[in-house]
Amino acid sequence: MSARTIIDTAPFGARIRYTDGSPKPPARFTKKLAAWERSHGVGRLVKKEPPRPYATWTAPASLTLHEGNFSSDGVILVTIMRSHSTDSALAFDVAEEPKPGQRRVA
Repeated sequence: MSARTIIDTAPFGARIRYTDGSPKPPARFTKKLAAWERSHGVGRLVKKEPPRPYATWTAPASLTLHEGNFSSDGVILVTIMRSHSTDSALAFDVAEEPKPGQRRVA
């Protein structure tokens, strides 16, 4: 699926998998493996942004995925969020729908 399809159809809280379709390199190639991991992952859909017009150009619509937290002694130190625009070349897929009652309404 494209990012546009995910924005249109996926509910908040769904786990979204993204990939560029390339095979995973061997672990001994650390730089290639790090680059591969940046274009392959899973995150929870937390934000959908519409296109934003500016004076000279228009920013495309985007989605934001929460990929995880780094914590120490129960205190969250870093939250990993990754945004993808609708013109991204990555392929997206809904890995898991949220269970009833799992989504929080603010």
